[in-house]
Amino acid sequence: MKAITTLCIVCLLLTSTHALAKQRWYSVEILIFENLDPAHLQSETWPTEPGTPDYNNTVNRINIETTGAQAFDSKPYTILGNSNLSAHANSLRRMSNFNPIFQKSWRFPVQKLRQSKTAQYERIYLEVPSDTTDAQRISAFGDSPISAPPKLEGTIEITIGRLLHVTSDWLYRRLVKVPLATSFDSPINNASTPQFTTSTQTLHIKTHRGMRSKKLHYIDHPAVGMLVIFTPYKPGTSADAVEVPNPLADLKKNVAPPEPASIKENDN
Repeated sequence: MKAITTLCIVCLLLTSTHALAKQRWYSVEILIFENLDPAHLQSETWPTEPGTPDYNNTVNRINIETTGAQAFDSKPYTILGNSNLSAHANSLRRMSNFNPIFQKSWRFPVQKLRQSKTAQYERIYLEVPSDTTDAQRISAFGDSPISAPPKLEGTIEITIGRLLHVTSDWLYRRLVKVPLATSFDSPINNASTPQFTTSTQTLHIKTHRGMRSKKLHYIDHPAVGMLVIFTPYKPGTSADAVEVPNPLADLKKNVAPPEPASIKENDN
C-alpha cells in the first residue's frame, strides 16, 4: 500500500512538471511613472466623461500574492524581490518632471494568443493608491468621509503569439487647478483677479504593444509612461537578471525610443 501511494505521488509530480514545461513562462517587470509637466496634458483634448476600464475576466493576482519568491519558486504571480529597473526608477525620481508610481516584477505562464476575435483573456488588476492630502481631497472631492479614489486603477493583459502582447486599460487621476468665475471686484486698477480651485482630472488610458523578451520597451503617453521588460523563465531554474538599456535620455527630450524594424518568431 505504501509503495502504491509513493508511486501515485511520483506520477502526480511528473504530470505537474510536464504541464509546467508545456507552458511558456516569463518574468516581467513593469515600471509606471507619471509626467508632471502640465504642458503635456494641455497639448491634448481629453473627454469629460472618461468611462471605465473593461473588468471582464479580471483577477487580483498581483496584489494578493506575497513578496519574496525564492530563486527556484515556480508559483505563478508571486511578487519577486529582484529588480532590473530600480536604477531607472531612481533616475526618474531625480528628474523633476517624472514620478514613478508603480514598480513590480513577477513570474507567470503567459496566455497563448488565440485566433478567435471573441477570445477572452485573464486580466490582472492594478491599483496605485492616491497620494493626496486631506486638504487636497476635501477641495477636490468635497468634504466626504470616503477616501480619495486611487491615482491609477485598471487592468493589464499579457498574451503571447508571434510576440508578447501587453494591453493596458486604466484610469489615471491627478489634481489640477481650474479657474473659478472671474472676479471683477479687484481693488487693483479694477482689473479682474483670477481665482482657482483644486479639482480632479480623470483620464482613460488604453495602450497596446507587441514586445520582444530581453528588450526594454517604453510606452509613451502625455500623462503616464511605462517601462516593461520580459525575461524567459524555465520553472525549476534560477532566473538571472538581464542587462537593461537606458532609454531615459529620450525622456528628457520627450521622444520615445524607436521601435524595432522587424521581429522574428524566435525572438521571444
